[in-house]
Amino acid sequence: MQESSIQFQHFWIDLILGLIMIYILIDTPLEQALVGIAVVASFVFFSRAIQRSRRASLRRAEARLRKEEAEAARRAAILAKQEAMRRAQEEASRKYL
Repeated sequence: MQESSIQFQHFWIDLILGLIMIYILIDTPLEQALVGIAVVASFVFFSRAIQRSRRASLRRAEARLRKEEAEAARRAAILAKQEAMRRAQEEASRKYL
């Protein structure tokens, strides 16, 4: 999943939670509204914590993928060198025998 997709998903979550907060403020008495807002604010906090966690996980996965690709390229280079050395040895053995 791309980072922009994660941000887009959490934008909608934050928007919905914000609208719920506005509704709670408008529709309920002050004491109940404060409790309701505290609950919804905790949901916003947890949503943002989840978003940060998902973004960090995505960055770690991308870094791991880049590392694996670099390792594969390094192994391919080593194999190419070994193959070139083997061909050179075969040519030298044919030439001198």
